[in-house]
Amino acid sequence: MILYLTLFPDPVPEFRVPLFKGADKVIHAIMFAFFAGALVVDFYRVNYFGKNVCKLYVFCLTVSLVFGGLVEILQANMGLGRSGDLYDLLADVFGAGIGMLVSRHIFFK
Repeated sequence: MILYLTLFPDPVPEFRVPLFKGADKVIHAIMFAFFAGALVVDFYRVNYFGKNVCKLYVFCLTVSLVFGGLVEILQANMGLGRSGDLYDLLADVFGAGIGMLVSRHIFFK
């Protein structure tokens, strides 16, 4: 879903809602919060890192950073009317961090 929403030129043309300035950054943060949160839950449940939460967080944040970076590189080079943006990547990483912390505290007490 993230790839579709970030790479296609007009992924949801039927929604023409006026957005505030910077809304795309908020959307990036929300998408990556769910992405990284799901990673934390999945890897924690299969006990991939044992009880080492620090390694789990570093891994999930790294995966989110690489994924977000690749999305921005693809946007800049695909020629589909999208452009890569460093601030989108920062929003991705910020959202991933929030998503990891929230998911850990919601699912694992």
